[in-house]
Amino acid sequence: MQLTGSQPGNADLDEMTVFRSFEGKISGVARRLVAAGVQGGPLVLTRNTFAAPPVAS
Repeated sequence: MQLTGSQPGNADLDEMTVFRSFEGKISGVARRLVAAGVQGGPLVLTRNTFAAPPVAS
């Protein structure tokens, strides 16, 4: 899914639409962090939270 709506001036894709599109992934990451015992808060998820790990060469 291309998130072109996140660009300024594009009202077609609001924040809730983005959240709903990725809600399953967001919830999965949150569950794994809680299960791992990650302390502190608030929990802030960024685009790097969902990025694949770098490929070793």
